[in-house]
Amino acid sequence: MERRLTSGSFFSYVVHAMKRRVTMFSFRVADEEAAEARRWAEALGIRRSELLREALHRHLVRLRSERDTETELSLGDIADWGPAEDWADWDVATR
Repeated sequence: MERRLTSGSFFSYVVHAMKRRVTMFSFRVADEEAAEARRWAEALGIRRSELLREALHRHLVRLRSERDTETELSLGDIADWGPAEDWADWDVATR
């Protein structure tokens, strides 16, 4: 399904960063998505900008998580290593 972007679907919102620094983002979205974002913001009793800030934040967190997962070893890989040392003789040493 192709989304058509029109001049009626223009959003501007503010992203708050640490130390009260602020960056303004502006972008175009499909009319249907703009209407849906408005409906969700009204239903949740929040401003549209707050809805979009939270959506952006959650998406970035998910992307970072996916990137971090790709670079870390899985527990299965670690389990394949086995013990770092042979501890079998400790039982004999304590008798």
